[in-house]
Amino acid sequence: MSEHKVRVVQDFFDNAIRVRLVGGRAFFAVACLVALVFNTCTTNVNTREIKDIKRQELEQLKRQYALDSLKFEYIKSQNLQKVP
Repeated sequence: MSEHKVRVVQDFFDNAIRVRLVGGRAFFAVACLVALVFNTCTTNVNTREIKDIKRQELEQLKRQYALDSLKFEYIKSQNLQKVP
């Protein structure tokens, strides 16, 4: 047998690099957790805004009730003065 010298040349990009996805479940779990936290935070902000709006509406209704009560009392006193 004869001896042959063989030169092996391997460039960096010769072979495709095999990539195995590790932690796909962990990534999915973290993504779900982030989405849940984001949803909870936006829900809290919306809930606060709704509560503020309801509180303002309640204050307005209280003022309107007070004005209506004064108007009713005024009309009642005017009618009592007319009837001798």
